[in-house]
This record gives sequence, structure tokens and C-alpha cells, in this order.
Amino acid sequence: RDLQIKENGILAPIIVREISGKYEVVLGRKRLLAAKRAGIDEISCIIGDFRDEEVLLILLADTRDQRESSVIELAVIFKALSERFHYTQSTLAELSHSSRPQITNIMRVLKLPEDVILKLENDDISYGHAKVLVTLPEDKIASIVNKIKEKKLSVREVEKIVSNKNATPEENKLTKSVDGKTSKINFDNKTITLQFDSEKKLKAFLKKVGNK
Repeated sequence: RDLQIKENGILAPIIVREISGKYEVVLGRKRLLAAKRAGIDEISCIIGDFRDEEVLLILLADTRDQRESSVIELAVIFKALSERFHYTQSTLAELSHSSRPQITNIMRVLKLPEDVILKLENDDISYGHAKVLVTLPEDKIASIVNKIKEKKLSVREVEKIVSNKNATPEENKLTKSVDGKTSKINFDNKTITLQFDSEKKLKAFLKKVGNK
């Protein structure tokens, strides 16, 4: 590809804006990097006078229309438009041709630990994996990410792990309390407490569900 670029050059000009005597690339960063790798010293560019908000909207339109658009790039753009310019999720959904739940899910990905975000950027995990992982406490994410890579888990398989449908006894268990009449079920990251009239009834219940 670099050879082809060296022979034909960069056909589409990049778009830049001037800031304090320097030029910032608005669109065409990948083309600029490709030109540098190919040893091309000069490429065509268009100089525009864009405010920060306009730059973000241009980036949003470009990222939205790319077949290989990055979820992280979209999330960063959504966050900037939301926090800096007070765009609502409804407006972002309309601009990106998405639904409000999609906007929410994409923005939530930025809550993941930095190393997990990097794995998403490098395609070590998918956006589907990321949507599931973001529902977990941070201290539980790393172990599941490792399982995704080691066992090549599908999104559905990760969903099952997260929902504790195939959890280990330590993660999903029913235990008896000290007073002998209370049983606590740890399930799906929630605790359900069952109160019995007597220890005998509690033991009978535990026996039925397979806990001795």
C-alpha cells in the first residue's frame, strides 16, 4: 500500500486549520501518516477557519460514515460535544444516525480501564465484549478480559459469565448464616436474604437446592 501511495501520491487533500501560527489537521491524519511512511514530502491541503465545535462535528460526520470507524473515536467525540457544548443524547443520536441507547452504550465504553480501552482499539476485544465488561466492577474486568483472549470467548459467552449463569460456586452460592435461620443467596452480583421459621426448615431448603 505504501508503494502505491508513493507512486500515485495522496489524491484527496487533507483539511487543516491554523492555530497560533501552526496548522492542525482536522481531517486526513491517516493520509498524512501514510504519506510520511511513503516518503512523500508534500501533499495537497485545504485550510479552513473552523471553531472547536465545528471541528468536532466534522469529525463526527467523517467517523460516522467510515466503514471501519472506531467506537472509541466516536465515544470521545460524543463526550466532547456533550461536556463542552452541551449536546443532548437525542441530538447526538440524530447527528450520528443512531439511537439514544446506542449513544449511551458507546459513551459508557470510556469508563473501562485504559488497558481495556487499548485492547478494544487494537481489536483484541470487540465492542460487544466492551459493552458487557463495562457493567462489571473494575476489579473483576481484568480476569474476564484474559479469558476472552485465552479461550476466544464470544460476546454471548462473556454475557453468561457476567450474569453468573455459569459462575463458580464462589461467585454464585447460597450460604447459611450464624443464627441458623437465615440463608443468603449471592447471585448476579446481588444478595437475596431468605428468612426461615426454624433451622430445620432452612436445612430442608438447603438440601433441596443442593447445599449441605
